[in-house]
Amino acid sequence: MIASVLTIALLLSPSGNNDTNFQAFNPNEPDTRVSVRFAIATDDAVVVHYSDGTQKAIDDTANASGIALANDDTLYVAGPHSLRRIDLDSGAVALLTDDWEMIDTPTVSPYGRALAFAGYTRAAKWSIYTIAGRNGNPRFIAHGFMPAWDTDGSALLFENYTDESAQVYRYDPNTRDVSEIKYDDDGAIANAVSPAVSRDGWKLSFSNEGGLFLRDRMTYETRRLTDGSFYDSRQTFTSDGKHLYFIRQTRNSVGERVDPRAMQLELSNGNISPLVEGEARAVAVPTHNRRFRLETYEQEGPPTIDQVDTDC
Repeated sequence: MIASVLTIALLLSPSGNNDTNFQAFNPNEPDTRVSVRFAIATDDAVVVHYSDGTQKAIDDTANASGIALANDDTLYVAGPHSLRRIDLDSGAVALLTDDWEMIDTPTVSPYGRALAFAGYTRAAKWSIYTIAGRNGNPRFIAHGFMPAWDTDGSALLFENYTDESAQVYRYDPNTRDVSEIKYDDDGAIANAVSPAVSRDGWKLSFSNEGGLFLRDRMTYETRRLTDGSFYDSRQTFTSDGKHLYFIRQTRNSVGERVDPRAMQLELSNGNISPLVEGEARAVAVPTHNRRFRLETYEQEGPPTIDQVDTDC
């Protein structure tokens, strides 16, 4: 057996076991720092919004196609040709990929040790790649788009297209098997794109024909969240699981998607309101915040892709 020391950023694993010890920071302690609420990618820059109401526009991030937050101090920015890691405290930039046709939808694994993204290569097909550690090499996973880590890092969900429809697929990094996400024994989720998993692991959201849906992974109940009159996608759950942040696009007279806006949906009552004013391309929330002190424990077993090398 291999012993791996993990730094955990989960409140509850999908299995229902909480193996992580968290200690909330005392707000009166001098080392308490402001945490990141979310980041928004606009045409002009990626703007980080903090818990004290302040904002910070990040230099040289105009026209980002996708963003991800590893924690309160690490931002990943995908653009037309490259993927970069930016330290929000120091401003240091690391180039992770270069000279690609297009990169989009980066996503950080729950433990913060692996990064997945969609890359469009000269072969003219969107594919999912992962990077283990801070500066690993991209590894091809499967053809697809919009990857999303499962809550315990044990799987990677993504969308892909068949001859008949779009489907949500699951990649197991231990076995490297790819399989469809099922409604039940009768079939897969049809025409589904843009998967997202809640922090506690019990809810799966996806977009279908422009409408958002929420699926309970315990009861298999699926309910519609938005009616599809707009095109809603690129959603992410807030860390407390009470809201979905997503990008809403209007359909013009010829069916094109225009005027993207960042919205928030309150899951308890379905209320939808703008998250910020103005156009937005993508929204991201951190995998964990400074409001928690993370402790480590030892886990026996073969390391998964999420347990390799150092933190992202």
